[in-house]
Amino acid sequence: MRLGFLLAGMFLVQCAQGQTPTGTGGSNNATTVSELNRMINGRPATILDRTDVDGSPYLFNDYSEGFVKVRGGQTYQSVKLRFEVMNNELQFIQDGKEMVMPDVDSAAYLAIAEGGAKISTVLKSGYPAIDGHTTNSLYEILASGPKVHLLKFHRCYITEQKRMGVPDKKEFVKDADYYIYIPATGSIKKVKLSKKEIEEALSGVPEAAKTAEEQKTNFKKEAGVRSLVAAVNGK
Repeated sequence: MRLGFLLAGMFLVQCAQGQTPTGTGGSNNATTVSELNRMINGRPATILDRTDVDGSPYLFNDYSEGFVKVRGGQTYQSVKLRFEVMNNELQFIQDGKEMVMPDVDSAAYLAIAEGGAKISTVLKSGYPAIDGHTTNSLYEILASGPKVHLLKFHRCYITEQKRMGVPDKKEFVKDADYYIYIPATGSIKKVKLSKKEIEEALSGVPEAAKTAEEQKTNFKKEAGVRSLVAAVNGK
């Protein structure tokens, strides 16, 4: 199956699962990349690749083909996308130039990780403001549905190590925070990967405790909590 069909299916499934915390309205007609070049008024991206800093500020270094929905409701397909973590920006290629996508509602693409593995990546804005993040901030959606969303907010910063006799070493360091969003109440809560915090965040979801017990959820692992949230939404 072609990449375009895989991404289209993933994008539509995510929308159907109620990932939009706030209404966007507008048209849902898909627009091709050639139309995007005429319509999107992006701004030039700040290129953070630096020879004096080890590592990368991007979630994945390479651009990947995907779909974008903007807050006006328009969907763009076959767009080359890359997520820049440090500034929480979605970058895209427009007329051969690296640009920042404005007004992103959601995006979906298959990223290529180190080693060649393909990783489904869905980004979404529109969640309640918390911890200095605004409703425009982009989160990675790990699992979602009508009852619970498990979100991951990626962070990046530069560290500097002082070294004797040689130049100081600078490095891009990436980290992340986890959040639980409950669509029914519109509440969002930052959590650590621990049984206590996840159970507290899901205390208002009746099926959560029983499902966690049935699955023997490993709350210390992202995959375990992701599986739990997917199972709760499936009930």
